[in-house]
Amino acid sequence: MHKIIQEAKLLLPELIQFRRTLHQYPEIGFDLVKSKTELIKRLESKNLSWEEFEGSIVVKLGNGGNSALLLRSELDALPMNEESGLPFSSKTPNRAHCCGHDMNAAILLGALILLKKHNIKGPVVGLFQAAEEIGEGAKRLMDADFLNKFNIVSGISMHVNAKLSLGKLGYGKGKMFASNTSFDVVIHGKGSHGARPFEGKDPINIAVQIYNVLNSIVAREVNVFKHNIFSVTSINAGDAYNVIPETVIMKCSLRTYDEESRKYLENRFWEVLKGMESVFDVKIEYTIHSFVPSLVATPDFVDNLLDLAKKIIPLDQIDSQPAIKYGSEDFAFIAKHLKQIASMSIGAGPDKSTPYLYGQHNSKVLFNEEAILYGCALQSWWAMNISEEM
Repeated sequence: MHKIIQEAKLLLPELIQFRRTLHQYPEIGFDLVKSKTELIKRLESKNLSWEEFEGSIVVKLGNGGNSALLLRSELDALPMNEESGLPFSSKTPNRAHCCGHDMNAAILLGALILLKKHNIKGPVVGLFQAAEEIGEGAKRLMDADFLNKFNIVSGISMHVNAKLSLGKLGYGKGKMFASNTSFDVVIHGKGSHGARPFEGKDPINIAVQIYNVLNSIVAREVNVFKHNIFSVTSINAGDAYNVIPETVIMKCSLRTYDEESRKYLENRFWEVLKGMESVFDVKIEYTIHSFVPSLVATPDFVDNLLDLAKKIIPLDQIDSQPAIKYGSEDFAFIAKHLKQIASMSIGAGPDKSTPYLYGQHNSKVLFNEEAILYGCALQSWWAMNISEEM
């Protein structure tokens, strides 16, 4: 066993205690009073200086050089109930760390403790980010000039994965997380009796046409190998058997992996909806509510991290192929401005050959806490070697 893993193993009991405290008292968005209090208490006990910046907690280590390496984790939870059956399950209704951010925070805390112990020289910035799940935390940091304030040029984000076997190192190269454009389509028709639809302008019929046309655009106008995903996730209309409603609200999601596809599809959707207004003689609103950019990992930088990882973990503990994720990650707001970035994952399955049945964002998800020591060891090992090269 490599020395850095042995050192991480010695920290594991206190990191598990920290993780379980966060897990029992989850908080969401920017409202992280107890989570920050628990984190700050542990940072100060290890003489790690910190500051609060735009709702997140930032720790800076090392004095050498002007180009800092960012190590990033999250601190927020999800607005859902937990059904894991754990003795330290969430004590707060409709709040749960089914995302694994409590694990990520424990990993980063351990890494910073080890880096402090080893008197790291190259500047390293640890970020415990707020509001990742609502897609606002990283954007708020960037709006406040986060990278320039802390002289950050490169970054590593690490996330536990319950669907990977224990200690398995996952990674991406090139396109990794999709962008996400969340938008509403509101159709203002004309209500009527269900027996006399010809007296109205049926917005449900129009919604069906819109659903089909927007899906056709994605399927027929953009190269299928660019992996664009369009979904209508909610259609809200009337609630009676004999009344055609006035209005339909469609909630939609568009995910792409490149800016060219995203811009093209957003513009084409707008053109189609304006055309539908004319065809059906109704008013249609198209409102984009939120946007998260795609995340593209730097292949050479990732290869460097993998080469370093091979020095402390067995080769068969590293995924043989890079992963492409279907979801979105608000770290992309930061990543797209960095010289080199990596988004890594560490398996938190029950053992080294088996993943858990349930993945993140499922109310029954479980995480093996031993994953903390592998994530902690890898993050600190990478920082010790990478920061000296910057």
